Amino acid sequence: KIKDARRKMEKFKDNPERCQKYQKQIDYSMKREEHYYWKIQDPISICEDFIIAPTVNIEMVDFHFKQLFPSGKGYVSFMLGDGSGRINRRMMEVEKLRQKMSYLLSFDMNTYLSPAVYAHRRTIKQDGEEVVLQGANKNLIIESQAILIDLDYRNTEFGGLLAEDFYELMLDDGAFDTLSEPSYCVVSSEGRGMQLVYLLDEPYRTKFKPELIERYENTTRRMIEHFQKYGSDPACCDTGHLFRMPCSFNTKSGTY
Repeated sequence: KIKDARRKMEKFKDNPERCQKYQKQIDYSMKREEHYYWKIQDPISICEDFIIAPTVNIEMVDFHFKQLFPSGKGYVSFMLGDGSGRINRRMMEVEKLRQKMSYLLSFDMNTYLSPAVYAHRRTIKQDGEEVVLQGANKNLIIESQAILIDLDYRNTEFGGLLAEDFYELMLDDGAFDTLSEPSYCVVSSEGRGMQLVYLLDEPYRTKFKPELIERYENTTRRMIEHFQKYGSDPACCDTGHLFRMPCSFNTKSGTY
């Protein structure tokens, strides 16, 4: 409509009344477009001009992303929270989120990420009707490249230990005698928590089958039971569970 009105203004440029009419149409259409744009956009997704906080180690963030999402395809679920209960949860394409994660981390908010890869949307039959699934729905999970175990050890006998000391103690204690050591660890809060990241040899694909999701969760649940002594969180057996990002701010402890 805007292009058409501008074309007509050029055609009838010697007629001020008609040009004024077309200008009003242009102004109205531009306001409609601007309103629609801001209605569907999220400030997180459009802001590019930012200063990366000194606490953000870009190489570490990229490393974590490339390990969890080596193909760089699909959608992932992430969440921001300021500690007051206000939560901002979004779905975004893997590569797009990877490029913006340093910016998101500079907010100094609790930042969480799920290791699961999701489809954008999917239509299923339910009670004889078609239902469209979207968002962080477990039935949209395509695959996962890792199993993460969250150890909240602050309330155990090991609370207060530095992450490296805690890990060395786990080794000495035989925590990895029957279950191998993780591929790497993420310190979710020094002296309070740690994530054990177990990378799989190949992605575990769910094929949208509930029984395959259940198998993944049962495996994770048994691993959680194994690390119960070290404060393993039972909630992380959920396939789409959200885990703290490396370099993110923890509002509970006031640390990164």
